[in-house]
Amino acid sequence: MVYPEGDRSGEILSQFLQKKAMEFIKNTIYKEHSDVHGIQKKKIQLLQSENKKLQNNKKKLIKQ
Repeated sequence: MVYPEGDRSGEILSQFLQKKAMEFIKNTIYKEHSDVHGIQKKKIQLLQSENKKLQNNKKKLIKQ
């Protein structure tokens, strides 16, 4: 990997920056549910869970 532009254009990136770039790639591209459908499914599950909690809280408040 090399610097794309600037004063250091064409020079090899430092090991630190290369490791950071690889971590970023691993944590985004290769992450489970990184495609649109996976993200939507995960979001739906989170919303359903939150909805269930709110419904339970509502029932508790009505009983009081």
